[in-house]
Amino acid sequence: MRRIADGLAALCLGLAAALTAAIAAAVIWTVLARYLFGRTPAWTEELPRILMLWAVFLGMVWCTARGTNLEAGLLDLWARGPRLRAAMRALAEVLVAVFCATLAMTAAEMAEITWDGTTPALELTAAIFYLPVAIGGALAALLQLPRITAALGAAR
Repeated sequence: MRRIADGLAALCLGLAAALTAAIAAAVIWTVLARYLFGRTPAWTEELPRILMLWAVFLGMVWCTARGTNLEAGLLDLWARGPRLRAAMRALAEVLVAVFCATLAMTAAEMAEITWDGTTPALELTAAIFYLPVAIGGALAALLQLPRITAALGAAR
């Protein structure tokens, strides 16, 4: 299960990196179009914003799978003893999963509500702004399961 989670997290990181490159390309094209042709395409505001949302929430999957979303180093300062630290880590992992699942469900509801609307420039479904949140949240919650299992094992 850990190997599948790591592979899915790596895939999300690769997609986030590709989307970040696409954002850069869209912005470069916007600048070139403005200065070379004197006008910018209609999609120049909308496309980078959509790509950014997808990149951020796919990147969140990778961060959550690695546990880097929680690391501030404070737990070791206040939680004395290995059992308390392990229990607090397990609790934190469960809370991250609950948060990600709640995020995913809320975004899925918003995507459903906005599905019939369209974006102004690209005329995509307006749900395109909520789908990355729903998908990223669901994947992050799913990839928390191996982390929760490991944390609960360490807390025993």
